Amino acid sequence: MDYFEYQQELCELRRFFHKYPETAFEEFKTTAYIKEYLEKTGYTVESYEPAGCSALLMLDETFPTVVLRAEIDAVPIEEKADVEYISRNKGVMHACGHDANIAVALVMAKIAFYTRDMRCNIRFLFEPAEEKGKGAAEMIRQGALENPKADYFIMFHFANKSTWGMEINHYVASATVGSFEIKILGNAVHWCIREKGHDALLAGAKAAVMLNELNSSLKLENPFCIGVGVLKSGTSANVMAETAVLSGGIRTYTLSEYNTAAEKIESELEKLADETHTKITADISRRPVAPIENDVLLTSKADDIGREVFGSEFYPVYSLYLAGDNASRYFKHTKGIFMVFRCKTVDERYTLHNSRFVMDDSRLYKAVETLHKFIKSL
Repeated sequence: MDYFEYQQELCELRRFFHKYPETAFEEFKTTAYIKEYLEKTGYTVESYEPAGCSALLMLDETFPTVVLRAEIDAVPIEEKADVEYISRNKGVMHACGHDANIAVALVMAKIAFYTRDMRCNIRFLFEPAEEKGKGAAEMIRQGALENPKADYFIMFHFANKSTWGMEINHYVASATVGSFEIKILGNAVHWCIREKGHDALLAGAKAAVMLNELNSSLKLENPFCIGVGVLKSGTSANVMAETAVLSGGIRTYTLSEYNTAAEKIESELEKLADETHTKITADISRRPVAPIENDVLLTSKADDIGREVFGSEFYPVYSLYLAGDNASRYFKHTKGIFMVFRCKTVDERYTLHNSRFVMDDSRLYKAVETLHKFIKSL
């Protein structure tokens, strides 16, 4: 089979979804287009509330069933990329490659439907709200891994790198990921009597610096990351800020290391509250997204297929990459594999989740070829 024949369709699909991105649990038009494509191919589509769907290719009841998942949500970023297919939805952008995931899964569904050359049944699962870490739980709750029961689960993603290719993590493939929100309450006064106030903005700035410094001062056995993405404070230029709110996340190798980091943050914030004479409360998630652990047998098969398709551009990985994904919930119910396709960007300065990120989509067909051959190996 010449998989390159599907390259133009893959690009057209990706760029269509890129133009019309939708955020978590609001992917109604995206899902409608996915359903239309699948139904035209010949599938019966099952819907999941509020905005997910799946299609099952049942070849033989005695065959195992594999689930292939694609995320469909975008992120709340105003796109600034100089491309014809720039987002038409203000403040929303496919800055994470999910548009490519949808395109690849749809074309894979078409190939599977017409070739029927696999000894397994396939459920094509289109998951909303992955960026919020909530989509997988909803899909599982509504039976996405049942009727028939899933025997294997495949997830894949595109990662911007300086070289093309494919990666497979051996054993742990993603981090333990949780979020935090820190609220600071000070005492607002006019700047002319600043000595009578307690500056929440200053305390927030110190909190941001402290959290960043923990990345080097906190000693854990494995790599980790603590980051602040949002700091909101103040209402007027001539008034000391009364409140500040910081939002961010923690990424660690293990749950125990996550708990160690969370406890350290809480103890440092207590010290900061005393120092700044403010009231500080921290809401740190105690049920973080668990790490993804690739099944050993599926990893071995993926290694073989990766080398067949990519040759020297296949890279087995033995170190942790601190990305996270709520797909770990699926891995609790069935054997799973996480495939990463290396993909160049048009401008290497702008990576995933940047407003000027532009994926070079000229080799999407390689992902389809890999998935097809891998599923046939099952």
